[in-house]
Amino acid sequence: MSRRLALQMAQDEHFRNFNAVAHARNTAGTACRKPLKCAAQPSASHMWHHEDAGIGYNVFRAAIAANTSTLVMALPAHYNDPAIIERSEPLNENDEYWSSRSLFVHGIKMPKQFEQAKQRWNLSRADAALDVRCHTADDLPHGVNAHYGRWHWARVPCPPGQGTAVGDFCPVAPRDHFSFCSFPWVIPPEISAAARARAGKGPALDMPRRRRRGKGKGKGSKGKGRGRLTRARKAAMDNMDV
Repeated sequence: MSRRLALQMAQDEHFRNFNAVAHARNTAGTACRKPLKCAAQPSASHMWHHEDAGIGYNVFRAAIAANTSTLVMALPAHYNDPAIIERSEPLNENDEYWSSRSLFVHGIKMPKQFEQAKQRWNLSRADAALDVRCHTADDLPHGVNAHYGRWHWARVPCPPGQGTAVGDFCPVAPRDHFSFCSFPWVIPPEISAAARARAGKGPALDMPRRRRRGKGKGKGSKGKGRGRLTRARKAAMDNMDV
């Protein structure tokens, strides 16, 4: 979060109220581990376990209330747990590229997990050369992480004089306030070549693609497909949200 956005949040009365309630609940609340037991707790003792969701919503609401423009920059990549770091043997191109893009490892709660991350992650590898692409909130290009959400469902508390009752939510145009930047998943040729060499394969040949049956322009055809999204690439894309 930039200094400008942090100051804007600090001046927002709704956010200050949220922060005070969250602090009180998580200081004086009763911890619980079973979902049904937690759901049955009275609000006075129920702790908020995911304040980050509340903070995310408050950033969204406060930026719109202040009528400002906010740029959301995604991380190039990260790991959800240390077990998935450079897991292929020999190291394939997706895992090497993922490693060269990642900035941190999530989910390290015990010393053995930290040691596993240190053992698996080769930090001497050069950082990937990345290209940043930006788009407005409700203009989601093909291939961009879908975790950015369905912005046509966006709602905020209605301004005074709008809505039929206090607490109503009104539609909003996210593109007037938010833009997102991300880093396309494009594996450099040198990483692909190194991975093929480790696997004992020769250089990749630029072979003409064979047309599949039913994929042409004939009657009943749905046109060209979008191609398969490999498990490794999907996992990497899922780890690119902030």
